[in-house]
Amino acid sequence: MVDDADTVQPKFAQCNNCGVVHKIIDICRSELTIKEESKSLPNIEDIKFSISKDLAGVLESYQCDIATWELAEWIYLNKLWDNWIVLSKEEDDTGEFHGKRLIFVENERFRIEAF
Repeated sequence: MVDDADTVQPKFAQCNNCGVVHKIIDICRSELTIKEESKSLPNIEDIKFSISKDLAGVLESYQCDIATWELAEWIYLNKLWDNWIVLSKEEDDTGEFHGKRLIFVENERFRIEAF
């Protein structure tokens, strides 16, 4: 998370590439820890308690990863309407990307849009 002074607040996260816990220290910078998992890290079940059932249902149906759940929770709790997250993305034979995004319209109102 970045605070109002544009400073990254350090946090721990389990990497969806290597599976090891990283300490996030800056944008695109992290330090490896020796742990392969940690029960103190937020998980999808934890996030479900703080967002609407409709939002959780969409994220589950698209099998979103924990980073997407965390971003959705942050947008939802901070009421950052008109923001969006990518639900799915595919590259076609021409190199163009197509997919769907979830747009946060306003409290309890969402829209799924193709791009």
